[in-house]
Amino acid sequence: MSDPLVLQANAKAREAAELLTHPNVSSVLVADGEKLVGCIGAENIVAAVAKRVDMETATAKEVADADVVTISPDMPPTGALLGEGAIVRPLSGFGSDTAIRVTAGTPEENAFFADALARIRTGGPTS
Repeated sequence: MSDPLVLQANAKAREAAELLTHPNVSSVLVADGEKLVGCIGAENIVAAVAKRVDMETATAKEVADADVVTISPDMPPTGALLGEGAIVRPLSGFGSDTAIRVTAGTPEENAFFADALARIRTGGPTS
């Protein structure tokens, strides 16, 4: 697995769009200094273009999804998610001690992760 791509919050939204055209890049993290403030995926770029946002003047933070769920890498849920078969990577080395990166791209993978997360949050049975 490669390291996550990170842009600073004041970077141009166009830079995120360009990164998303690279093979195997499905999202770009957005940081304000060392603090994680959002995530940009293709759907964020499409939504911004549909709203006629000028990608040359808009910032990465302005088009990012700020609703990013974070979990401390040393908390039991990280290990539990790994035990569920989710691909999880702590982001402490990238300035966020409370964030993880989860690889999920298809609707089925997203549903799998959501179910696994729900099970470990409620203390239910794991696989």
